[in-house]
Amino acid sequence: LWVHSAARLAAAGTNCTAAAVCPPYAVVYGSGSTAGLLIADTLRAPGRAVRNFVVGCSLVSVHQPPSGLAGFGRGAPSVPAQLRLNKFSYCLLSRRFDDDAAVSGSLVLGGARAGGMQYVPLVKSPAGDKQPYAVYYYLALTGVTVGGKAVRLPERAFSANAAGAGGAIVDSGTTFTYLDPTVFQ
Repeated sequence: LWVHSAARLAAAGTNCTAAAVCPPYAVVYGSGSTAGLLIADTLRAPGRAVRNFVVGCSLVSVHQPPSGLAGFGRGAPSVPAQLRLNKFSYCLLSRRFDDDAAVSGSLVLGGARAGGMQYVPLVKSPAGDKQPYAVYYYLALTGVTVGGKAVRLPERAFSANAAGAGGAIVDSGTTFTYLDPTVFQ
């Protein structure tokens, strides 16, 4: 979760240069954290430039890679929000686990269809802006099949409630699947 200064900087488009004092940020994840200073600059990509793109310069990192971290959750400072994207896909590989330079990942930003990809609509948490649930991407699951056979499950196994519990989320920072215990039973 980004501290408020990051969200305000992204929303206001404040430009922090080397001559200015850059505001601090702190991001805490389930598996670690990072903190440092924020800067805003122009991000240039083929065919577009995004002014006041916010980047965090990490000074302290706990259980996070020292070479960089890209935020893809919901919220003003995330990469999709800053680029105003409603579709994205990625499979970024960690060289910690695979040093084969011939193997690469992919990053698709926007609605470009690469390799016949299909997009699944994601829904916002029924908890609204209540933290920490507002940053997650929820899936609107309606059923599970195993070996081609539908598994009988109560509707509550797929529904998130107003407190933020339940439902199914896609977490950009882990490879774990969290579902209601009845699904696994």
